[in-house]
Amino acid sequence: MGSTVRAEVVADINEVKAAYIYNFLKYTTWPDKLSEGPVHIGVLNEDALFEKLSRVTSAKLIANRPILITKLTSLKDAKHFHVIFLGPNEVDAARQLRTLPVLVVTYKASKIEGTGIMINLYEDGGNIKFEIDVSTISDSQLKVSSQLLKLAKVVK
Repeated sequence: MGSTVRAEVVADINEVKAAYIYNFLKYTTWPDKLSEGPVHIGVLNEDALFEKLSRVTSAKLIANRPILITKLTSLKDAKHFHVIFLGPNEVDAARQLRTLPVLVVTYKASKIEGTGIMINLYEDGGNIKFEIDVSTISDSQLKVSSQLLKLAKVVK
């Protein structure tokens, strides 16, 4: 019985993470060269989230653009993505993405300032919240709306 409850909680967390990522797309602006064609989301070493994100974004559009989800095994082609979610063992890889116009999202990173992580999802009192490193986002030529910043814990 305990494992069933745990599986349901994990599934719910992945659903919440997927919903956040989808909504981050709505409030982020990429440079002109990335403003046409499908919106590409890469998920590195987080299979459960990949599956959930694929379902959550299925048949949805962002600014009349389809969303494509890719399971990544490396960051070799990172520059072709709009968003990359890094699994828990991959947060150190964020540094290599720091200056690319790629929104780098993680879950439960111990620190985001100066790491290349732009948005970190974390648990607080049973809720999932997020923090944004505005300096790293600025360095990457991305823009996030003031509406998103109002909802986040802002790291400078």
